Amino acid sequence: MSDTAAEVAVDQDLCMGSEFCVRRMPSLFALGPDGIATVGGGAGPVEVAPEHRAAVHALELECPSGAIDVIQRES
Repeated sequence: MSDTAAEVAVDQDLCMGSEFCVRRMPSLFALGPDGIATVGGGAGPVEVAPEHRAAVHALELECPSGAIDVIQRES
């Protein structure tokens, strides 16, 4: 039986720097020097720990600019 994993990335072209994701999950998201969100200190993708997947999926749906992308993959 295969398990699924999730990665998250921020679309640098869509992000408007609202800090929504940073305020909701500062352990994963930050603003770069240009005011655009980054994930894991870079553009991503970054593996999402199983205990954070539900919160990251919620952020993906709630991001005002639709810049958060959660990618499901089989591991």
